[in-house]
Amino acid sequence: MPVGAHPTTVLEILLQCVPLVFQAVQFTYLLTINKVKEQAATTTESTHNIVATSSIGIGAAIAGQLPVISNIKQTVRRVRHKNQMPLLNLASLSIFLYLFIYLNSTIY
Repeated sequence: MPVGAHPTTVLEILLQCVPLVFQAVQFTYLLTINKVKEQAATTTESTHNIVATSSIGIGAAIAGQLPVISNIKQTVRRVRHKNQMPLLNLASLSIFLYLFIYLNSTIY
């Protein structure tokens, strides 16, 4: 079909829409990956929880474009390591809390 000509068949109309659909899928893909990275950098949610919440509501076309789950989880770990923000270990945090309470109660 020449440039500037109007589509005359349904097939020609659909062929013109394919690049737009592809761009929408790519845009949503990038939004999803950036959402994962932002959550990894700003929250202390578990890696699995970040992957699960970021994949809610995405379509099959976008899900097919995303890397496998293990690679997305590795991305979360890389972002946290880069920002020096590891996931809190609640067991070790509670030990410090008990130690703090014990030390403060024995001083007085």
